[in-house]
Amino acid sequence: MTTLYFVRHTESLSNSEGKISGITDRGVSENGYVQLERLAQRFRDIPLDRVFASPLIRTRATADAVNRYHGLDIAVEPRLIEINIGDWEESDWWRIKKAGGELFERWQLYPDLFEAENGDKMSEFYTRAAKAVCDIAAGNDGRAAAIVTHGCFLRNVFSFMKHRDILALRTQKRFYNTSVSKVLYEPSDGSFTVEYENDVSHLDGVTIL
Repeated sequence: MTTLYFVRHTESLSNSEGKISGITDRGVSENGYVQLERLAQRFRDIPLDRVFASPLIRTRATADAVNRYHGLDIAVEPRLIEINIGDWEESDWWRIKKAGGELFERWQLYPDLFEAENGDKMSEFYTRAAKAVCDIAAGNDGRAAAIVTHGCFLRNVFSFMKHRDILALRTQKRFYNTSVSKVLYEPSDGSFTVEYENDVSHLDGVTIL
């Protein structure tokens, strides 16, 4: 049995400025540092054997907080990086909503059909995300691992783990900054059991976007 803790990155500068970003590599907002302090305390007494992180600044800072009281070597895993949203990178979200159009409709209502202009195709991203998590889970039997990644990545992975179907993206809710989700993986049959999802109880009194 593998115990997996999925953590979405802390609030980034792009989040605080209302911009949509995928692979754009910006730092942590002022509120994000407050979230990280709370997250570090949450993980202080949670046993961990491994910590994996996307290579971007916001995820590596979050992984450092998760790892603060454990002193583990953080494994930077490129496959945990967020979806590349191409021409939308670092655009103001309100401008995208105002412009509307077919691409926006797919992002909002039919994300399984989304394909970024000069970016990633959601169906291919879904496959990559699922494979990355399956590899980590299968390679850490008997261990507890934290996986620090991104919001769209988590929506894809949880659609896979709970339903094995990309269509589940249409109803899968978004994940909050520094949210924690606990999942058990059974190597004998490759099944995932979600114990809790998108928990932000450690952020009581802290702003959550």
